[in-house]
Amino acid sequence: MKPIFSAGKITLSVIGEENKNSSLSVLINGEVHGKFVHKQMELIVRDHDIISIEGATANHDGLQFKVVSTTNNVLFPQVNNIFKLDHIENQLFTVEFH
Repeated sequence: MKPIFSAGKITLSVIGEENKNSSLSVLINGEVHGKFVHKQMELIVRDHDIISIEGATANHDGLQFKVVSTTNNVLFPQVNNIFKLDHIENQLFTVEFH
């Protein structure tokens, strides 16, 4: 029997200038999950969670985030997907499970 609320993990890595990352927060469904203190962050996610970045400015345009790993139940995003940050649109992706 499948659990009602299954969870998965996604590890995101920042590609770009490290000194700009500490002002960026990762949001899951609009709630702050944490800040990019290091180059990588592990997210505990559920199906249809919306992953976005807060604190992005024009200085962050072009900053990229790479999916380093996921658990087997995550359909999207996939490992090695890269998402480019645009300070106007801060949503990176919506999580999809199998």
